This record gives sequence, C-alpha cells and structure tokens, in this order.
Amino acid sequence: MSNIKVELNSVYPSGDIRAYATVTVEDRLSIRGIKLMDDGNDNVYLEMPSRKIAGSMKEICFADAEFKDQLREAVQDAYYAVAVPAYDAEQEFELEEIPEEENDMEERYEIQMENIDVKIGSVYPSTENSGIRAFAVATIDDSIGIRSIKIVEGGDGLFVAVPSRKTVDGYKDVCSLMTVEYKEMFNKAVLDSYHQTIAQSQEEEMDDEQEQEQEENNSMEMGSM
Repeated sequence: MSNIKVELNSVYPSGDIRAYATVTVEDRLSIRGIKLMDDGNDNVYLEMPSRKIAGSMKEICFADAEFKDQLREAVQDAYYAVAVPAYDAEQEFELEEIPEEENDMEERYEIQMENIDVKIGSVYPSTENSGIRAFAVATIDDSIGIRSIKIVEGGDGLFVAVPSRKTVDGYKDVCSLMTVEYKEMFNKAVLDSYHQTIAQSQEEEMDDEQEQEQEENNSMEMGSM
C-alpha cells in the first residue's frame, strides 16, 4: 500500500468532527485540512478540504474511492490510537478476512506519484486577473488530484501556485509539494499543459481567420460575377 503519514492537528472525543489531520503521501504530497467526521452512528468518514468553485462547493484535493478509503483508514487509525487507547489497528486488520481475489489490494492501492495528468480550465489574457493566466486541475496516477491550481505571470515569468488557505499563522498551502524534485516535475507538467493549450488555441484562431478570409474572398468573387 502507499506510504501515508498522518499528523493529527486537532482531536475531539465527540461531535461531528473528530479530528483535523494533515496527510503526507509518499513523502511527496502533503494535504492539510482533512476532517475525520462522525456520521452519528459511530461510523467515521473523511471530508477532504473544499471551497466554493463556480458557485458550488468542490474538493480542492480529491481522491478516487479506493484511495480515499485508504486515507480514511490511516487517519482513523491515528485518531483511535490517541482517542481510544485500547484500540489495536493491527489486531483489527488481522480479524478481517480478505478473499483471495482481493489479495492484490496492495498493488491496486500503490501510488507512485509519477503520472501527472493536467487539464487547463479558464485562461486569461495578460490584461486581466492580476497576473493569473489560467487555472488547472492535476490528477496524479488517476487516484489523487488537486483543483484550483494557478498559472501566474510574475517578474521572472510563469510560475505555478497550488491552492492555499488563510490560517491564524497566515496563508498556507492546502496541498504542498514536499521535495524540490517533485515540485519541479509537477510544475513542468502544469506549465507544459498550459503552453500546449495556448498553442492549440492560437492554431484554432488562425484556422478560423483563414476560413473567414476564404469565405470573404468567395463572397467577393461571387459579387463580381
């Protein structure tokens, strides 16, 4: 299974919110503001950090069902180890019977953090939006992803800004890239996708202009007949 480290920021013995946690995946990506929630029947589930985007609440950092369940288990184990001293995660897992056909669970859950797929959303010209040139969504290994990534034009050119949130200690990244090497890999994937999108857009504009020019020429030829 993937390497998941959990830091509990706040713990509550009762109530809807049982804990706030920061989770680090493969020592490359750290996610702040994850909530361990109680559904009222002593069953816990995760709420990933979210914000209002285009009029509706969306997860800033998201995960597919399988990996989100793995994250929940990791946060739950950390919480129970603090809030329920008698809790023994190893013993609980030993009691669970796993069918033979599910023995590849570890392989299916493994995330290498190498495959970064980027989709560029809104694109803005240089005269708009205080230096923001585009927003992007990045999905890592088809399992975990980040929304509200900004491509920003600064004094030294374009750079990538991951989503942040205001805290009592100032603004902090919701999703942090933990190593220089991984940050460079991630930023390159985002900027490459941005440049490809711009190039494709410019090509389509040229095609439209040529098509319009051809139609105008055809109209002039028809009018001279």
